[in-house]
Amino acid sequence: MPEGAAITCPQCKERFFFSGGSSDEARQDSTIGMQAGEKKVPASEKPRPSYTPKKPTAPQPMAQLRAQVAKVGTGGDLPGIGELFGSTWEVYKERFWTLIGLYLASIISFVLSALIFLGAGALVAKLVPAASTPLILAGFLAGVTVGLIAFSWGFAAFLIAVVDENAGFLEAISRGKAKILPFAWLYTLMVLIIFGGCVLLIIPGFILSLWFIFAKYILAEDDTSGLDALMKSKSYVNGYWWGIFFRLFVVGLFSAILGIIPIAGTFLSLAFTPFMYIYLNMNYRALKEIKGEIRATSAGGDRKAMVALGVLGSIALVLMFAFALNTISKSPGGMEKLQELLHAGGANKPAAVIRNEEPRLWLDKTTFAPREQMTVHFTAPASFEDNAWVGIFPADVPHGKEETNDLNKLIFQYLRKRTSGELVFSGPTRPGSYDLRMNDTDTNGTEVATITFTVEAPAPQQPEQAAPVQPAR
Repeated sequence: MPEGAAITCPQCKERFFFSGGSSDEARQDSTIGMQAGEKKVPASEKPRPSYTPKKPTAPQPMAQLRAQVAKVGTGGDLPGIGELFGSTWEVYKERFWTLIGLYLASIISFVLSALIFLGAGALVAKLVPAASTPLILAGFLAGVTVGLIAFSWGFAAFLIAVVDENAGFLEAISRGKAKILPFAWLYTLMVLIIFGGCVLLIIPGFILSLWFIFAKYILAEDDTSGLDALMKSKSYVNGYWWGIFFRLFVVGLFSAILGIIPIAGTFLSLAFTPFMYIYLNMNYRALKEIKGEIRATSAGGDRKAMVALGVLGSIALVLMFAFALNTISKSPGGMEKLQELLHAGGANKPAAVIRNEEPRLWLDKTTFAPREQMTVHFTAPASFEDNAWVGIFPADVPHGKEETNDLNKLIFQYLRKRTSGELVFSGPTRPGSYDLRMNDTDTNGTEVATITFTVEAPAPQQPEQAAPVQPAR
């Protein structure tokens, strides 16, 4: 009987695998150790050893699909979209609950971490109002940092479960911990390099994005560096750029159609996410079967070019941030708006904003000539509407209601969300007592500040006296 053949015991009906050797050897082995005078016990009366039967196991779904992809890809062409969708669907059915659980865990961990630290910062800020802005900002930064770490851990576990068909939920979480920093570094490099490509032109940034599409799968299954994963991904895509683009365009279009479905679109898109990542992994496996294992080189023009693009992207991001901060600081009320955003819409505003919120009007002088140009200084809260306004009125117009002021205004200007500055008016033509009044809105608002000034007629000029006539001589 050939070694490895399956045999069935006629008594117990269990199936065993023959491990080799002859029947004579088996009979000889059965008599070894018998003492003289001992009776030979019939085989039927001997206790059977407790063997664990070796039962054939069915291959894992991913292993079967990998073999199919390899078979299709051996000719140098990528599998068709239908074949990729079919293979992806088989894995999706087997792995859905594990993958969707890991994906949701990564999102929830980020949101919870950010909310916990931001809430803690806001709570401490209420206890120490003088340092509210730094405390809330520190809580926000800490929450985002911890949230990103938690998300990197969960997302790494998710990708490990995508590339390894045998990894369960807990195993993927355990293995993902070691990938937190590598994945954080990988995505940092991708953002900087792609942004550097976009600085040059939009098209190079788009090309780079597709080159790097498989880097996350390479990092999930290999102990490699972030830059090496990017370079290996680029090597796999080279020569198949348009084929990969078309296959990704189809699945992306399908995902977009699901997303626009009212109400159910959000849930369908969420459920479709594992399918997309499995589908991408199938494309990566096909390229790997076609090209074989690719090793990233430690030198070369491509690698140096990527490093240069990363440096360019870093500089561009710093300059963009500095420009945005400078623009905000120079715009009227810009810093106050930023502070209000950090304080959740102004619920706990810092002292600096509160000081600037008092509506106020003042003049360098209070007496003017008719039609004389006058400069009005003002401060106003950032919470005022865009149509808050300042106007000139006769001093005898009743105070309080914006509606009354609107009916009696001589001239006015909108503040347009400015919180401080100057307004230039041409003074009234007639002498008399007038008011400058600020109103918080142009629609049934309230008068919030006023200052009175006077227009005086110029003093009359004395007529020149004629020179006395000198008598003739």
